[in-house]
Amino acid sequence: MNVGDSVTWMLIRTHSGGTSFSERVGVIERLQNSMAFVRMRNGRRLWMSVADLRKEGEKTEVSELFDRICKEISSAPAEVIKQPSNAGALGNTPAKGERS
Repeated sequence: MNVGDSVTWMLIRTHSGGTSFSERVGVIERLQNSMAFVRMRNGRRLWMSVADLRKEGEKTEVSELFDRICKEISSAPAEVIKQPSNAGALGNTPAKGERS
């Protein structure tokens, strides 16, 4: 990566409703060792690890994760794909008089 490159990174936040992923975009203004000083579109500047940055246009980490999941699903044996969602569940109904 070089000064002036447009870069993206994923911001991952967890909250009571789950996890959210958002893509951030910026331009590298300065490089120092393994860190980059990045100016975001809103004008804010921050230090980021170069390892967390991708050149704009490259796949994000989330895109790569979904690609891997889809690849695994498509290469799974047919008998695994056809299993009902409760396959392997034992005793999933309470006995008479018991609470679930």
